[in-house]
Formats: sequence, C-alpha cells, structure tokens
Amino acid sequence: MKNGLLNYIVAYKLDRVTRSVRDLEVLISTLEKYHCYLICDRDDVNTSTANGRFFVRMLTVLSQLEIEIVSERTKFGLNVAIKAGHIPGKCPLDYERDKDKTLKIDNSTKDVVVRIFEMYLEGKSYQTIANILNKEKVLYPEVKHWIDSSINRIINNKIYMGDYKNIKKQLAEKEKKWKL
Repeated sequence: MKNGLLNYIVAYKLDRVTRSVRDLEVLISTLEKYHCYLICDRDDVNTSTANGRFFVRMLTVLSQLEIEIVSERTKFGLNVAIKAGHIPGKCPLDYERDKDKTLKIDNSTKDVVVRIFEMYLEGKSYQTIANILNKEKVLYPEVKHWIDSSINRIINNKIYMGDYKNIKKQLAEKEKKWKL
C-alpha cells in the first residue's frame, strides 16, 4: 500500500476488520493517505466515496454500541448470579460446589489454604511456599505439583479476598472458625 501497489483492501465484513471507532479512524486516515480504500463485501462498504466513509463510520459506531451493550448485560448477569451464590469459573482450592451449585467450604483442603496464607503473611515468597508444600508432599487431585504461580493464584484469588458479594459472609464465618 505504501509503495502504491494496492488500491483496495477487501474484507468479508467490517466487524472482522475492527469494531473500534478509534481504530477505524486511524485505518481510514492511513488508507486515504496512500490512496487506498476499504471494501467490505457483506456490508456494502466502500470507502472510496464520501457516502461510503460515512456509512462505514456509522456501522462501526453501531458495532461498538453492540459490544458495550453485550458487556453490560454480561456484567449484570454475572452480578445476579454472584448475588445468588453462583460463583463463575472453577472452584478454588478450599471450596466445592453444593447441590444448588453455590460454593461452600471444603474442609478437606481448608487447612492447606490457611497455611499458605499464614506462610505468605510470615513473608515467605510464592516459590518458598511451593517448595515447602512439595517437600511435605501436600498434594490434591487438582494440585499434583506446587509452583509459584499456583500459590500466587491462591493469594490473589478474589474469592479469598472477599470481593464476591455473597462470599464475604462465608469468609467472615470461615475466619471465625480459623481463629478458634
């Protein structure tokens, strides 16, 4: 394109090129600078005309709006699920899913997680904690070998931090049990 060997870039659909208004403006400016144009077969887009450039900008704005609406709906749905106790994703160590798919404390792994946090609060690094657990052969079906990143995931897991609204109450109850 910069060498004048291209006049058109053809794409199947505009949303396969970009959905960002900012990225589209950069693309159109760059194409115009080198006298090159974008054609999108399925959307009837052709940036070689003023109407075509206007149309492509409108399509991109609508695509970006669609992404933002889907994102808002997803966040809303996740918040509703979390408030009902349905925490998305894989159960972290020390939790299991109840019959109604809410998280509950798994007493068989609770002590390991408590110990990991205690060692971390003592100032031990993720790698040191992993080495200690490996040396003591503290293994579970989901943990066959401890590494620093698995300790990091536990220490920084939002569920252990109490960031999920319904989990806060459970963590407070758990903390009381730990202190006993």
